[in-house]
Amino acid sequence: MNIDINDSFLLEILDQIERNHLADPDDRWLLAVSGGPDSMAMLTALTELKNSARLPLADLQLAHLNHQLRADQSDADETFIRQQAKNSHLPITVARCDVQALAQNTSQSLETAARQARYDFLAQTARKNYCNKIALAHNADDQAETILHRIIRGTGIKGLAGITPIRDLDDDQSVKPLQIVRPLLTVSRDQIEQFLRRRNIPWRIDASNESNTFTRNRIRNQLLPLLAEQYNPQVKQALIRLGQTAHWLTDLLSRNADATLQNLTLQFDSNSAILDAASLAQLPPIQQTELIRHLLEKLKLPLQRISFLHIRSVTDLLNHPDQFSKLQLPENLQVALKNQELHFSIVTDQQDSQKTTPLTQIILISPGTNDLPAKYLFVDNQQSQPAHSLRIENLLLDQYNQLNPAEFYRAKSHRQEIIDPDKIVGQLTLRTWQNGDRFQPLGSAGSKTLGDFFTDHNIPTESRPQIGLLCDDRGIIWTLGLRIADRVKITHKTSQLLKLSLA
Repeated sequence: MNIDINDSFLLEILDQIERNHLADPDDRWLLAVSGGPDSMAMLTALTELKNSARLPLADLQLAHLNHQLRADQSDADETFIRQQAKNSHLPITVARCDVQALAQNTSQSLETAARQARYDFLAQTARKNYCNKIALAHNADDQAETILHRIIRGTGIKGLAGITPIRDLDDDQSVKPLQIVRPLLTVSRDQIEQFLRRRNIPWRIDASNESNTFTRNRIRNQLLPLLAEQYNPQVKQALIRLGQTAHWLTDLLSRNADATLQNLTLQFDSNSAILDAASLAQLPPIQQTELIRHLLEKLKLPLQRISFLHIRSVTDLLNHPDQFSKLQLPENLQVALKNQELHFSIVTDQQDSQKTTPLTQIILISPGTNDLPAKYLFVDNQQSQPAHSLRIENLLLDQYNQLNPAEFYRAKSHRQEIIDPDKIVGQLTLRTWQNGDRFQPLGSAGSKTLGDFFTDHNIPTESRPQIGLLCDDRGIIWTLGLRIADRVKITHKTSQLLKLSLA
């Protein structure tokens, strides 16, 4: 085949690689290939650039994980990729994972389980094959969708920056961490498909991308086309420009973060830190947020699990100490305000089990799976049980109707509830009993004290301080395992749903 190395698509990829310093001559890249158009374009472009010596790399290898989610189609994808590796004369590593079972066993969403399995496989394969960089085929459309998704869920400036062209992969097993690189991040899906057609390169179609079950697919298939048609034809480009601006601002904020954080740090070790709360409180909120995020990075906490809402809750604790004094965040991170000092501690399960009561408040990710610290309880048939995690997921009305609502409520356990998210006020949190707590249980004519409610349900006095309470800014939404508040119930006016599941 006569290859045009001056093809505009190849030049754009090369420019992206050079501008962001993605490649070094001694690099060994592992390409994650699914068989879809994005990964096939990446495979073709990088192979051509390397073979033409325009892109000096020591090695290219391929990796493919069969998620086993689409039966014969998943197997056909695997066969296709093996053949493409053979055609390209590149070594390939293929593995299989029952992602459906993994999601069920870990109480994760299918998307989260698939992503975790994929990254674990890629990291293990890269280490085994001595690759130092993993190339992913995210494109400009993915960038726009990611930024819009984060806006919808709620994000800070860091999140608005979207997908980065290069980043370290959390990898404690390597002296030098593996890096993720994204050489296609500035090209669109249209450009990708045009390039493949010019090269007569085949690709596989994943029919699940057309399903609107997942939020990401609904953004891609419904929301972005609606925004483009009725509001701004250039909405994707506008989102990408917003991401670039956020990236510049984040870079500016982070430049002096180390020196400022060092001046504020009173004590630091691998599992804890103490900051000067009074000095931190005098800084602008955006700088407070960046410094806290920077501290969590120094504590080597995975920021994928700690959202902007979590970090903002720390600044709320700092600036409004009269509301609460302790927080429990993901990854066993506890934050407390004590005598003008802000304490961060990574507490082990053994240490946590020594406590008689849980911390005052947990900021919850919604939607998402929230790990709960030891000692939180829910009630199952008048028996108190430990609650290890709380999964919050969006549920479409047609999905709810497919469940057969009457049958669902008849068969559901005390671990599950469905509520109307439009009736939630502010932020979802989890806490325990406080003096003066009242709420109106589902079906009740009026409100009552939480103590009277516990008495009605024969909850032992010693268990009551540890029963988890799902709350919003207005008050109690769900006494875990017992009853939801009447104000969040499903009615004929309900337009969307929130499913709550304990594990």
